[in-house]
Amino acid sequence: MRARVKKGFRHPAVGLGKAVAVAAMLFWSLFPIAFIVMSSLKPGKDIFAVPPKYLFTPTFEHYVSLLEEQPDRLMLEQTHLFAAMDHAGRTGQLARMLRIERLLAALEAYEAGEL
Repeated sequence: MRARVKKGFRHPAVGLGKAVAVAAMLFWSLFPIAFIVMSSLKPGKDIFAVPPKYLFTPTFEHYVSLLEEQPDRLMLEQTHLFAAMDHAGRTGQLARMLRIERLLAALEAYEAGEL
C-alpha cells in the first residue's frame, strides 16, 4: 500500500533547487557587471595580468584621465547638473537645489584647477 502524501506537500529539495537556480541566474547576470566595474578600478598593469588579480588597490586614474583628455565630458556633466537644478527649482525642492549648486561649484572648482 502506498503512503499518503499531504496535499500541497513539496519535497525540501524542490525549494533548494529553486534557490540554486535563482542564485545561478543572479550570478550569470551580475558577474559581468561586477567584472567590468572591478576592471575599471584596477591599475593599468593589473587589468591584463595573467593570472588575473582579484585583490588589488582600487584607483580612479582611468576616470581622471578620461575627464582630463576629454574636457567636453565635464561640460556634459554641467549640463546635467543645470537641468537637475532647474527641475528642483521648479518643483520647489530647495534642499536638493542647494545640494546640486554645491556639486556644480565643486565641479567648476575642479575644472579651474582649484581642487
